Amino acid sequence: MVPPSAPDTAAARRALASAGVFGALANILVLGAPLYVGVLHDRLLQDRGDGGPFLLALAALGLFALHTALDAARSRALAHGGCARRDTGPDTAWRLDAVWIPVHLLVLAWVHPYLGAMALAGVAALAALAAAGEFSEQPLRGGQSTAFQAGLRFCGVVYQALAIGAGAALVLHDELAPGAFLGGVLIVLTVLPAAARAAGARREGPVAVRPA
Repeated sequence: MVPPSAPDTAAARRALASAGVFGALANILVLGAPLYVGVLHDRLLQDRGDGGPFLLALAALGLFALHTALDAARSRALAHGGCARRDTGPDTAWRLDAVWIPVHLLVLAWVHPYLGAMALAGVAALAALAAAGEFSEQPLRGGQSTAFQAGLRFCGVVYQALAIGAGAALVLHDELAPGAFLGGVLIVLTVLPAAARAAGARREGPVAVRPA
């Protein structure tokens, strides 16, 4: 393996820093979802005939577009810096998302303890699956590894459904505001896929960098 030159290393660090900033902004946007989605939901219930719902729909679309743009900018920064596959596993991005998992869990617990508990259980299950695969006597490789990744994604989807179902039940029992529930759903749909990617990347371990 040819060691990277100093300029290449500096460029990779700058790209990683830029990607970290874009990722942080995207995650903060998701973390604020219970606040702004709650406002949007409450405003939609107050139809005053002034075009408010249409403007709120545009606002929601703008927030979604902003999140997509931030995620795309992070991906471009990693790709241009050449650090998408530099001794850090299948994808550097999983590390940038993994550091936000505890914060997402705390915000979910603030929205409602049940949502936080269900998401925490999902993250713990994904970590346990990754650890079981890592310390098995015959680690999964090749096509079997693809099956392992599919299993992680399936586990994540199951816990997403459980958390969202628990939140919906709380709404039906008037224990959780619908707006806060919708914001919590956005966090659930972010934290569990991030945990699945982190568990899968941790299970696979580092990959070799091909010489240029």
